[in-house]
Order: sequence, then structure tokens, then C-alpha cells
Amino acid sequence: MPDNGGEIRFEGDEMIVEVVSSRPDGTKVSFSDRIRVVSKDEMELASFLRVGSGATERIGFLKCKRILSANAAP
Repeated sequence: MPDNGGEIRFEGDEMIVEVVSSRPDGTKVSFSDRIRVVSKDEMELASFLRVGSGATERIGFLKCKRILSANAAP
């Protein structure tokens, strides 16, 4: 959608990626991801949605861990 606007910012130990768009009825919708590096081999990503002036709702969570393959160089 051409009216999308977004930003990337840092708050404490999190990187926040937020995109705001408008529905055809004019309602603003905000999607955001909060990304946190837990360790050199682990990160967490939480996704949020907010419609209009309603409450922000967590819609997803992903915990990632690096898995070294048997073919990986040390």
C-alpha cells in the first residue's frame, strides 16, 4: 500500500521494526516486531498488531537457536 510508513528503532536491548498502514475505511493498523539477541547463538522475535486505538495484541513469538551442522567449519 502506498501510504505505508515504517521505522526501525532501538529500545534497551531490543530492535523494533514497525509499519503503519491504513485500511480502506481509514483505520490505522500497526504491525511491529521486537527482536532481541539473547546470546551469540540465540534470538527472540515477538510480533504485535494494533488496530486503530485498540489494545496492542501479541500475535506471534519465535525463539531461534543456531544449530551447527556437521559440515560447518569451526
